[in-house]
Amino acid sequence: NGKEYEFRVAAVNKAGPGEYAKTDGPIQARPPDVVPHAIGFNAFSPKEIIVRAGEDLRIPV
Repeated sequence: NGKEYEFRVAAVNKAGPGEYAKTDGPIQARPPDVVPHAIGFNAFSPKEIIVRAGEDLRIPV
């Protein structure tokens, strides 16, 4: 869709949250080169996940 997004990623474990990973700046959304494979999701998981700006997305592993 051509929009630019900035995102932050941090690990959280028993010791608490880590530092956010450094990024090179905003990314531009584009269709994937290959179909991504879901990791950690099963047939009962939602097919689409929507995260609004400012909200956290937590994926337990």
